[in-house]
Amino acid sequence: MFDSQGTWCSIIGKRIYLLQHGGRPVASQTTSYTGMLKAIATSAYRVVMICTSVVVSFALGRVPLVGPTAAFVFMCWVDSYYCFE
Repeated sequence: MFDSQGTWCSIIGKRIYLLQHGGRPVASQTTSYTGMLKAIATSAYRVVMICTSVVVSFALGRVPLVGPTAAFVFMCWVDSYYCFE
């Protein structure tokens, strides 16, 4: 389920590369117990980071006058981080 980076995007990227450029398919690695714990910890970190970002954005939105603009800029910054992850 998870590869060495722990993200599904790299699995899709490797599969597309093999389809476009040929080559032998790489045997999937079995996930060890520590690998699974690492994947769970990474996912938990992402959930906490996303939740705190949303809470901060809502809090910024409640600031008079500049709040909605600040919340928008903050969420754009957070989304740009995830865009290049």
